Amino acid sequence: MDAVSTLWYQSTDILQSVSRTSLLQHYLPASSSTTIDKRRIVLSTLSVVFGSYVLWRTTVRQKRRPNSEVKAVSGGLPFLGHVLESSHDSLAFINRCKAEQGPAFRIRLLGQDLYVVTGRLIPEVYHNIRLYNFHEPHHEVLPIHWMQELCHGHKFKGEHIGPHDRQPAIYTLQHYFKANQVTIFSKRIQDGTKITLERYIHVSPNEKKVIPVSDIMPFMISQVMSFCLAGRKAGTSPEFVDALVSFTKKVCRAGVLHALFPEWLAVPIIKGFFSVEQELDLFMEMLVPEMEALLNENKDDIEEPTFISKVLFGFPKANGEMRTPEEAIYHYPGMALAAVVTVTPTVLFVLYELAYLSTSPFIEELRAELGQLEEWTPESIGRNKLLDSLMREILRYKVSAMASPHRVMADATLSNGQTIPGGSIVITAPYDSHTDSNTYGVEAAAMFLDKSLPLDQFDPYRFIYVGDDSKKSTSIGPDYLAFGLFSRACPGRFFALNMIKYIVAELVMKYNITPVSTGKRPKDSEYLGTLRLAPSDPLVFERRTN
Repeated sequence: MDAVSTLWYQSTDILQSVSRTSLLQHYLPASSSTTIDKRRIVLSTLSVVFGSYVLWRTTVRQKRRPNSEVKAVSGGLPFLGHVLESSHDSLAFINRCKAEQGPAFRIRLLGQDLYVVTGRLIPEVYHNIRLYNFHEPHHEVLPIHWMQELCHGHKFKGEHIGPHDRQPAIYTLQHYFKANQVTIFSKRIQDGTKITLERYIHVSPNEKKVIPVSDIMPFMISQVMSFCLAGRKAGTSPEFVDALVSFTKKVCRAGVLHALFPEWLAVPIIKGFFSVEQELDLFMEMLVPEMEALLNENKDDIEEPTFISKVLFGFPKANGEMRTPEEAIYHYPGMALAAVVTVTPTVLFVLYELAYLSTSPFIEELRAELGQLEEWTPESIGRNKLLDSLMREILRYKVSAMASPHRVMADATLSNGQTIPGGSIVITAPYDSHTDSNTYGVEAAAMFLDKSLPLDQFDPYRFIYVGDDSKKSTSIGPDYLAFGLFSRACPGRFFALNMIKYIVAELVMKYNITPVSTGKRPKDSEYLGTLRLAPSDPLVFERRTN
């Protein structure tokens, strides 16, 4: 799942958070009336500035475009653009755009032009890493380091990383989280999952309980993730886990402000309502002593290495110096946030599909296969082909209509002759590719497509018909863009799927998971076509006895 996509629906939450804070001030003692008046003046001023800014963005004159440039799609409202249409039915919207303008088209969302590429044009964007910058737009809407500097820079400043320096988080994932290396997290995934289920889903044998899974899942994933990336002490600390969830929510909401508005408008709101100073203080307070102890003992071969220990000992900074514990920990919140915002919706999709498959043979077939495993580990579970088929189908079918923004670094020419101006944002249309049989080729049709349901339908059995490993849940290709392509493929996918499969297997074997009501499955939520979320309805968990 695309991390950036998870940000767009937060804009309503931002306004609600500001409103709630203002409302609470209404009930303060009378002695604080001066403060209240000042706050109201500030909020009123910001409202006027916001309205003026929106008006400017809406009415600003558009520059003349060359005839070769990717053409705009018709329709849309002032400033909002195609927000309503893309949010209502993103697939129908993409199909309309393709029918009108071809495989590349320009849309407008919230005052910003976005260039969308589909089908065979998508690999061109992923392949040319110099022309299409993946990191810049992600840093704009997930401004993690910017937030750290804004809220915590007066206490600690992270290392400067130049454009040609190795990115510590990415380098660490690429070199220490490979498919044959993630076994070092096996025991911690097991222990973290056990503690997590006891804390958040405590159901006695034969008991049924309605669980608000969409509310608790960020905490569950954060706890298991903390076990692996930050260590056992962090993973067993409720305060640490809660701080990670709080940090994630605040950065996501601040990211919307940072992406839509100039800093002079966004900064005072972010510092007033979404500061992450307390969360960063807690991370440093808990993790620095552990890393200092490792550094003093020069123990880079510890039995249970973490993401932080690998950043600390794995490779030096650009100037040749090794990182301090604080500098290593500085990279943890961003890594953990990216993991939480991508893994959480994936697990939720799996649970909702399993709940509505509860009366089908699939669940019992999966339980039968898992029950025959000689050992119960993330590795043995991860090799189960039926569970792997389910995971790949979830990531294929539940992907957003539009995802993976890239910044165009210079005027670009697509293979169809159309151009995209430098400085623009180009995004891909993965769901369109995932449901187009032309993307798969003739061999795929003969191998498994002819044996499974149509591509625009969900089929958990779809990939068990493949005779080799070419369609594993971690394999990438134009027909499976959930993790990107080429050098832009997510380096953490092996670890993430190992963890997800183990959590899902534990839930399937321990509980009967069913919908609260037996009616039709509620629809997924769509936001701007860039985000797709599972329903927020709770699910019923019944503890199995056998």
